[in-house]
Amino acid sequence: MFQTLANPKGERVLAVSIRKRPQGLSMVMALPHGLHLPGGVVYQVDGGQKKSIPIEASDDKGVYAVIPMNEALLASMKRGNTFNVTMTAMNRRPVSIPMTLSGFTAAADELVAKQ
Repeated sequence: MFQTLANPKGERVLAVSIRKRPQGLSMVMALPHGLHLPGGVVYQVDGGQKKSIPIEASDDKGVYAVIPMNEALLASMKRGNTFNVTMTAMNRRPVSIPMTLSGFTAAADELVAKQ
């Protein structure tokens, strides 16, 4: 299950995918180049509690952060409307990107049901 957001030029600015693994669900965020890496990534559902995670890897396509999905996060995303992602640009200014959670519940239920 995934969602990709692009700028008006068609360049990816954020892609989020959720995968089912033997240890449970995990979310991978693909972020653009040009970030202040020590700033990590902050995420929140709607106006809920903000959580910070480190940026773990990079390649020629961008940088990546991984969130192990627990039941509380999954439930809040199912109830929520917007998944907000904030990162820090090289100029130390925050960049916030909202992603809609429309259709998330149906897609998550289908993913969890797959064997």
